[in-house]
Amino acid sequence: MTKMDQISEQWLAQKLSSEDGANDFFQFMDSLYESRFTLKHANIKKQELAYWKKEGLYEMSNVSEDREWTRFNFFDYVWLKLVSELRKVNMPAKEVAKVKQQFFTISDDNIITMLTRGVSEASKYPNAIPENAIADIQRAGFNYMVPMFRKYFLPFNLFVLGLILNRTRFNLLVNFNGEIGWFYPELVNNPDVFSDFLSFSNQTHVSIPIYRLLDDFYSSPDIKLKDIKQVFQLTNTEIKIFEIIRTEGITEVKIKLKPDKGGYILIETVHREDTEKTLLQLDRIVKKEGYKDITIKTEGTSIRLFEVRTKMKI
Repeated sequence: MTKMDQISEQWLAQKLSSEDGANDFFQFMDSLYESRFTLKHANIKKQELAYWKKEGLYEMSNVSEDREWTRFNFFDYVWLKLVSELRKVNMPAKEVAKVKQQFFTISDDNIITMLTRGVSEASKYPNAIPENAIADIQRAGFNYMVPMFRKYFLPFNLFVLGLILNRTRFNLLVNFNGEIGWFYPELVNNPDVFSDFLSFSNQTHVSIPIYRLLDDFYSSPDIKLKDIKQVFQLTNTEIKIFEIIRTEGITEVKIKLKPDKGGYILIETVHREDTEKTLLQLDRIVKKEGYKDITIKTEGTSIRLFEVRTKMKI
């Protein structure tokens, strides 16, 4: 999956290079597996979900007889939103099922390749895997780590991490054979990869702007603030600021998981001339509420707010 995987793998390599970082990572991933969301949160009808289950697009669990309290984890939520987008552009269910197969399948050989690459990268980090542990892993043929990888490192999980770590404009391309590809602005600067993209785009396909996949997650009144805080690792102060910003009617609010210190609030202005106006609004809100540790910085045509803190987080 090219660049999305690269973003996630760089972050993963750093997180897993120490015991504390690894513990933080697995706790964070386990929290994303908690069943927090409902059909209402995902804006999906019961009839749609029943049909998707029948077609093999989703495997339901934790469902009552009347399906009123179907619960999803965050990975489920993002997958169902993606299925919804593909169905809106008339992608046949059998082709969406092929996309699911690619996202949720990982072979033993691929796991061994990822682990081998991880071991070779480990030497770059001071608290990396000890040499004797590397030898043990290699002798065991990585077999005892396969179950862990099947839970935590599915291609779709890396895709979701890419979404919350990165706000770059990416489009997911899906042709009507269910094959997937990517388009991102930097693609045109890489002739070899761009050639592959042109070959793919010559086929009938749909394009989904995946950087917008979580837009409803930020703006929906049905999504609880504690869930937004948990997914993006915001502080209590930052989530309060986020709530005030929405109350003030600033609707272009996104959140990005900042790899070194948790999340930060990102305001993406639609028009360049709106940036200054929004900056003044945000500055007024922060001063009015008396938050001394909230920093406001511009990031291109976007604005980011974050709490100055020293404790390292995911």
